[in-house]
Amino acid sequence: MLQLSSEDRNILTMRYLKGLIPICNLKTSNVYYLHNFMEVACEGSSIFQSKVHGGRYRENLTIKEERKLLKSFFKQAKRSGILIVSKIKEAYEKLLGRKVPHSTIYRMLERHGWRKIAPRPSHPKADPQAQEAFKKTLHH
Repeated sequence: MLQLSSEDRNILTMRYLKGLIPICNLKTSNVYYLHNFMEVACEGSSIFQSKVHGGRYRENLTIKEERKLLKSFFKQAKRSGILIVSKIKEAYEKLLGRKVPHSTIYRMLERHGWRKIAPRPSHPKADPQAQEAFKKTLHH
């Protein structure tokens, strides 16, 4: 069987298809459409094997750098059972040299398998004396 390079195959295919113009009463645009169709048919499934897309194009730190940063925090969390996100955020911002939103830290923690988020015990602006006074004013 004759082996042709893809360039030679394209040239022969175009010559063949251009020869069909007067016979089949085709437009030139149809010939180019047929040429592209035949190119795809000859290539087979290899046209679907394209370069892998995706990835972390906007990463602040590599996965290894994140792992290194989180290592001490995870050790501490295993002992105490609590992971303090604000401390991680401070270390992350210090390493980067700029501020980042809390969501960046939570996404990083999720990437490394940490997903436990516990509610805070009380609101930071809560006034315990006002709460007790309110309880006394309620009618039972």
